[in-house]
Amino acid sequence: DNALVRRIFSEGAFSASGMLIQNGRLYQAVAVPVLARDAVVGILITGYQIDDAAAAQLRSMTRSHISIVDESDRVLVTTLTGRRAALSEALATERPRLRAVRESGTNSSDFDLMIGGERYIAVAVPVLDVIRAAADTPAAGDAPETPAAPAMKPRVVGITLLTRSLDEELAFLRILY
Repeated sequence: DNALVRRIFSEGAFSASGMLIQNGRLYQAVAVPVLARDAVVGILITGYQIDDAAAAQLRSMTRSHISIVDESDRVLVTTLTGRRAALSEALATERPRLRAVRESGTNSSDFDLMIGGERYIAVAVPVLDVIRAAADTPAAGDAPETPAAPAMKPRVVGITLLTRSLDEELAFLRILY
């Protein structure tokens, strides 16, 4: 059940983009219909995998560890190298908070998270399935053959966790004392 494909088949969108989880991997994807004699005969989906290397690029920009979990809180991507199992254990204690983020579709407030005996501060941000669909905003001069599709409510397919080690950030204070 993929919102990108649903958008094109059921709502007549020209294209759709969003996050896609396939076989335990996360992708930023774009889907477009394949037409034959004015009928949709298929969907072409292409995407860029969001993996640990992509998360490392985000980490370099934010100075925060980046982890992405799916709907069942399975860690798909993380910059917490060698601490994936410890992160999974820590997240098991935060299921109510993660569920609230999924249900509301909004960021959590910051919270403390113990990962492998180390204290972290974290924020949970929902990963949305559908970001936008091109039928909502056709290009100038293009008239859609069908009326513009109604706005589709994005579905939360995962959560991005931004974490920073409190122990690391406060280490300089221990030197002073």
